[in-house]
Amino acid sequence: MFRNREWAEHRKLGIGRFLDSTVIEKRVTIVGALAEAPQLMVNRKGGISFNTGSNPSGCDPIIWVDRQVVSQSELKFLDLKFIAAMEICPRKFMIPSEFWRSNKPTGCAIVVWTKMYFP
Repeated sequence: MFRNREWAEHRKLGIGRFLDSTVIEKRVTIVGALAEAPQLMVNRKGGISFNTGSNPSGCDPIIWVDRQVVSQSELKFLDLKFIAAMEICPRKFMIPSEFWRSNKPTGCAIVVWTKMYFP
């Protein structure tokens, strides 16, 4: 299936951090699962950003769930048992082109695939 091949191709490139359901379901919250990513920062209000080094305030990621952009608050409502995989890209050169916006990569991204997306 295309979706599984797409995930495998991204993972084969080795750019970014990839988590599958076996890692994700061992965590209690989505932020706990994302803690596997290097450079992740969580502020006092639970906001997620990445410490990129060049920007001391961090990079607020664009979040994709099953190819749809969602807010951070929507991401936090996802039940971990329904997540099949996540691709975490703390720097813009790590983001696959299909997840760029306006033909330019954003600074960072989190891409989530649910088990409904992966049959």
